[in-house]
Amino acid sequence: MQEKRMPGIRLYCSELDLMERLLSAKEMVLVLRALRLYVAEGIEIELSGAAQACFEFLRGRIDADIRAYRETCERNRLNAEKRWALERRTVPDRGGYRE
Repeated sequence: MQEKRMPGIRLYCSELDLMERLLSAKEMVLVLRALRLYVAEGIEIELSGAAQACFEFLRGRIDADIRAYRETCERNRLNAEKRWALERRTVPDRGGYRE
């Protein structure tokens, strides 16, 4: 089964404020595109200077968010399997119960 990717990322206002202070508008767009590619495709693009520094400090938290997301997906998958296994055993089948 293909590994599930996060549908998006969180960026806090404090992080965006810092990016606005350190980066030009063009560099900010490059960092945001780099983050999208990193999360959606697992691709890291090369940035330079302050743009690379911003990407690096965001990547640590995003990696933690990705791990938490995958753990939640796995936990939900296991819970769904348990639920469906239980329902298959207790669903009435023409007056009786399936074993």
